[in-house]
Amino acid sequence: MVLVTLTRGATAVPHVTQVIDGLPQVIAPQQMIVSCDPAVLPDLCAAALNTVGAIVAVVGQAAFNLAILPDGVDLQGALDTLRGLPGISSAEPNRILIGSSAYPQTWNFPAMDAPGDATLLPASTSASASTGASASASASASASASASASASASTSASASANAPVVAVLDTGIAYRADWSGMYARAPAFDATQFAPGWDFVNGDAYPDDDNGHGTAMATIIAGSASFSSAAIPYVGPAAGAILMPVKVLDADNQGTEFWLEEGIRYAVGAGANVINLSLDFARNYVPGAGLRDALAAARDANVVIVAASGNTGGRVLYPAAFPDVISVGAFTLNYATGYSVTWYSNTGEALDLVAPGGMPGQDVNQDGLWDGVLAQSFPPGQPSQISWWLFAGTSPATAHASAAAAALIGNGVNPGTVRPLLQATAGDMRTNGWDRKSGSGRVQASTAIASASAFVSPAPLYADAVAALQSDGRAAAAVMIATADGTGVSDAEVHVRWRGAAPGAQTAVTDAQGIARFVSPWPSSSRNLFVIEVPRVIYGGAAQRPRAFARSSGGFNTLLLSVSLDPSLSLSSLSLSSLSLSSLSL
Repeated sequence: MVLVTLTRGATAVPHVTQVIDGLPQVIAPQQMIVSCDPAVLPDLCAAALNTVGAIVAVVGQAAFNLAILPDGVDLQGALDTLRGLPGISSAEPNRILIGSSAYPQTWNFPAMDAPGDATLLPASTSASASTGASASASASASASASASASASASTSASASANAPVVAVLDTGIAYRADWSGMYARAPAFDATQFAPGWDFVNGDAYPDDDNGHGTAMATIIAGSASFSSAAIPYVGPAAGAILMPVKVLDADNQGTEFWLEEGIRYAVGAGANVINLSLDFARNYVPGAGLRDALAAARDANVVIVAASGNTGGRVLYPAAFPDVISVGAFTLNYATGYSVTWYSNTGEALDLVAPGGMPGQDVNQDGLWDGVLAQSFPPGQPSQISWWLFAGTSPATAHASAAAAALIGNGVNPGTVRPLLQATAGDMRTNGWDRKSGSGRVQASTAIASASAFVSPAPLYADAVAALQSDGRAAAAVMIATADGTGVSDAEVHVRWRGAAPGAQTAVTDAQGIARFVSPWPSSSRNLFVIEVPRVIYGGAAQRPRAFARSSGGFNTLLLSVSLDPSLSLSSLSLSSLSLSSLSL
């Protein structure tokens, strides 16, 4: 489904594909995200930017700012110059992200072990007075906005202080009717309370949806309405949760890394419990310092972040590939086995779970409609004409998983327990336990809630690595898996992926010291820089996404290793003896 609009923000984000740091990346031309050392005077930081002719266009919420280069100035050269100047902590291109729906019956709620006609939140935590039907419309006819659509964003006087807050970082939400009549409140939100949001695309406090993608995701998470002439109930698994609209994607469902960073920081600061990211970066995205910083702040604030694995059928994309993000793929109905992972769903070592995503062109349940995910949205250029639409992709799959996370938190589950609990109670799709295609399996929300009181989370694991360059140009790496105190973990199955100029996935088991050894499949052609990810460790029956010790990569498991030639190196001699993991900051 392609949406266009006649409203503000209609111009797509300009973007180009350009080789930066040896990799082709989709970026906003002549834009940089620059972090200044907080200990350095602002004048010194400005002087550093002035050396490349850059100006600060937007001052970020943290130390990360959006800077613009004049036309004709080489972006790679400017980045290299800034990275070598005192006072500059990091300098990176401003990368492009997009929403993750592949295309536009509520088979999906039962498929994730949710009733579909009632919320999974207990009555004591619901923020809305009722979760029953509040509007009636057919799947093909437009559902007119109700009289209450002109009310303010906060519509429920019976809000509970315990109601979970779900921030939807997307194209906005149809949460209000504006004075011009351009926008309308979706009937699915008649009984929904909204927390104040923000529009980072247009820079104002009105995160109206001018695409339809965000409204659909919010409907799946916490919408409450009815559809068809039979008034069939439609109740999102987290109906009663408070929704926070944060606009980071424009009318063409595109945004920038800077908008995403700012949106995450805003949601964390505004009290979100769950952040839904139905969006992704291009395949060659290299994790930026600003986004890592924003995600670390969310983790430290006990905010659960859920993101789409991607719709290209390849490996899991960022931001879902970050270790502190729950990565979600898509499944659909299947004639033979009931459910199967979709062909478009991105898979791999970083995949945690799968949730209902749908499949265009098939009608397994023979209801006369293709097996999509039903949600309220609007036709191109008509954001006030709310109706029912069918969606498919890892975007709606992510919304289902976010709803499950919110339901768990609303039922008293600690945010840090949400991911391992959802994994432990997931329904196997292919094999017992975790696999690259379906992760730990199909989200089963009600089962997770019922199992919460007896569940014990596995101890978190951490990763660190050293590497040296062999005479053949390949890198040999020793990866240590350890507990929080630095004690090595033996017999752990370690999955790594070499990225960039020496790509490839490998698996090895840790020895008695907790060390697994790897050699890159190919030599690096990029400044002797090797990027090794540790996206998955399987230990004690649990599939974990390990964090990295702060010395390596700011708390994340993407390890950037600049190595020098050591012709005498043998893999067996490579060790972590020079590291003192127990003394490292976590």
